[in-house]
Amino acid sequence: MEIQRLIGVPGSGKTTALLDYIVGATRSGIPVEAIGFSSFTRAALATIRRRVHDELGTDPVHLAENCWFRTLHSCAMRCCGVKPNKLVDSNHLWQSQAMECVVNPRKFDCDSGLPLPQQHNYVSGVLSYWDRCRLTLSPPKDADADFKKVIGRYELAKREDGKTDFADVLLRFCGLRMSTEELTAANPTGELPNIRTWYLDEYQDVNPLLHRVAQRLASAPSVERVVVAGDPGQSIYSFCGSSPAHLSRGWKYTEQRNLYQSHRCAPQILSQAESVLQPSKGYKHRRVESVAPDGLVDSTTIRKDELRHLVKARRADLIIARSNNQVRQLGKILTKFGQPWLTVAEKGGYLSRERIEASEGLWSLVKKGYATSRQWQLIIKQFSKLPDWRHRVADLPLDPNQTPNDETAKFIHWARHIDWRYSVLPHAAYLRAAHCHGAELASHPKLRIGTIHSTKGDEADNVLVYDILPTARPKSRRPIPFDDEERRVWYVAISRARESATFFRFDTDFKRSTSLFSRITRQGQMPKFSVVAADDEVFPL
Repeated sequence: MEIQRLIGVPGSGKTTALLDYIVGATRSGIPVEAIGFSSFTRAALATIRRRVHDELGTDPVHLAENCWFRTLHSCAMRCCGVKPNKLVDSNHLWQSQAMECVVNPRKFDCDSGLPLPQQHNYVSGVLSYWDRCRLTLSPPKDADADFKKVIGRYELAKREDGKTDFADVLLRFCGLRMSTEELTAANPTGELPNIRTWYLDEYQDVNPLLHRVAQRLASAPSVERVVVAGDPGQSIYSFCGSSPAHLSRGWKYTEQRNLYQSHRCAPQILSQAESVLQPSKGYKHRRVESVAPDGLVDSTTIRKDELRHLVKARRADLIIARSNNQVRQLGKILTKFGQPWLTVAEKGGYLSRERIEASEGLWSLVKKGYATSRQWQLIIKQFSKLPDWRHRVADLPLDPNQTPNDETAKFIHWARHIDWRYSVLPHAAYLRAAHCHGAELASHPKLRIGTIHSTKGDEADNVLVYDILPTARPKSRRPIPFDDEERRVWYVAISRARESATFFRFDTDFKRSTSLFSRITRQGQMPKFSVVAADDEVFPL
């Protein structure tokens, strides 16, 4: 069996190389049903399915449901015949009922690996730690009696209700059993698929348990070739047990391929990203190079009201912060000053989708005097949540040409004469954005905001990076340790940019807050930003 390791820096065309392998395999006579592709994230799988469809014409739904273009979790579930309704509810209602107490969904923030600011009860912490123990194959032998009692109740409740969780499925598939005392071998569950070539992408993000899952999938007699692809510098999920070491452990490679030429990042950006990694333990000089046009990396300190000007001056497409709390803070600042934005996943933003559509109707009333049927429904739905809206409408003077009892006419008159830009209603954010940037941009924002972890796999021409390391614990002023893991996290942040990466912080930030840029460049002072920045203000590399 051939086993190849494929290492690729950001923007080096690693996905394209894997796509070429898939296309080559099909042309050599291997049907797409006999090709397996697994990635750590669903977004990466959606990308490869779409690109396979473009190259081969295969329906992405067919690849997802009938073929083996799946996550490792999904592969194990399919092999073991586990239905989704057998899994513990993701909203943790079942856990709360089974444990007879409120179970919070996470002990840490899955978008950053940092502790959440709200308080978590003891049961929540135990269940989160139990998940980590199983993913890392590390039994909590030194746990106290209370810890073991909670785990016992949880496991008993699952058996009584016929429930399971992802860790259970993965352990059974690998032929492992785990208790609070030991990890033992058992007979593996599930039949292996009849796959001839496996392509394992983003392998730097797998944990020890997923590593075992991948090795068992590759051990099928039908497998002729395995390609393990990843980048050790982008391993950023250690809080879930991932490690770049899995790119080397357990595989007997017969071939090595390195993609060290980036087509995405400008030379200055790629050089800056590599400089973050270089002090890491075990770092070996990689002769990375960029074939992209020249770009810039700079740093600045601004006032909060200047953030919107920075977005415009830098033509920013993406703003990256280290934690979700920082994302929320930046979002509030942008919303306050009329800048529309979306989250990276496009599931949220400065307004919900319904509020945006309702606000579009209000904007149409203000400018044109009419709204669509759906917009009217959403307007009523949104305004009915305000307890005094009927009273406020009824107290407004009527146009003499309108019927006094016509509430619709009252509402239109009110909507057309109130200054929404300064209204306290939620829709004021949309109207402020529409006044500043136009209704089209207010309805379909182009600026996206996200954490470093949520933007992994994403890219943009111009990126703003909030240059503050968050604290190690809630309500603490001590920043998180800048260890090798944190270096990889910021390496991912910088390498999202194609043309420019701008590090920024606010003049009101705590003076002792740690700046990543000052760590990289060893300069404590950063230039002041001006709305019209001259070329000589670019930070020298």
